[in-house]
Amino acid sequence: MISSVSVTIVGAGNLGTSIAYLLSEQQIAGSVQLYDPNGGQAIGKALDIIEAAPLRRRRNGPRGIDEIKEIRGSDVVVWALESSPAILQDSGVSYTIEDELQKLIALLADYNGVLIVTTAPNESLVERCISESTLPPRSIIGLGTLPASRRLRCALSTAINIHESNIESLVIGSTAEPLVMRSLLTVSGVPIDAVAESATVERLCDQCVAESVAEREQQILDPFFVAGVAIELIESVVYDLRRPLTVATAINGEMGLKGIFSLPAIIGSSGVLRIFELPLEPGEQEKVTQRFKR
Repeated sequence: MISSVSVTIVGAGNLGTSIAYLLSEQQIAGSVQLYDPNGGQAIGKALDIIEAAPLRRRRNGPRGIDEIKEIRGSDVVVWALESSPAILQDSGVSYTIEDELQKLIALLADYNGVLIVTTAPNESLVERCISESTLPPRSIIGLGTLPASRRLRCALSTAINIHESNIESLVIGSTAEPLVMRSLLTVSGVPIDAVAESATVERLCDQCVAESVAEREQQILDPFFVAGVAIELIESVVYDLRRPLTVATAINGEMGLKGIFSLPAIIGSSGVLRIFELPLEPGEQEKVTQRFKR
């Protein structure tokens, strides 16, 4: 059943367009709008997706808009704006992330929906939107370490030849310092060390952390992968699924932390509904507190 919830995506680059395509393909939202400060780009990208609808047996697609103020009527806003392309910078008509962010924050003054931040620097953008807008702090959510958690799950699935739906992986903290919760890696509730060699698991955990840090520092993005992760989060908000996801949000004392961090949270129609207190092994809580305490 298609929800009546409306979603607007800010940014019609590779990431934003991929999110719009997946929302339309899976018919998740009642309506999808795509905005980009590069005049005409969002409208063109939306038309491209709509033209494929008959082939994919879909009934609708996103609507391109060229005025950011049109986000006002949306229930969910997704920030997916990437840097201005070089061709625009050369033409002298390029936009800046700062200008567009200021426009968004101004529009959030009387907004009562959910804001999802998908681009880097994720935690910094979440923190800024919380401090400068009037939205409830937990209505502003970043992908945080959720992509790292999903990447680790995929890598483990491939290595041990078990379907990823049976694997639980948990990466918390921040995109700058992701921390794998080793004791909480399980396969259908069974500790992963009972299923896979410890050395293999350790190697994949280290690889996951290194890739996540490199992506953040070098701003390397796999837009379709990140879009797929974003869809999981958007769907939980649109349908009020109350799905547990490791996202970046305002933490106020949970696990001894305060600030913007990624911890497992229940995600519903109003954003973050509850933060989990993780059942960590002796020493793990101390590691979390020492690494992330401000």
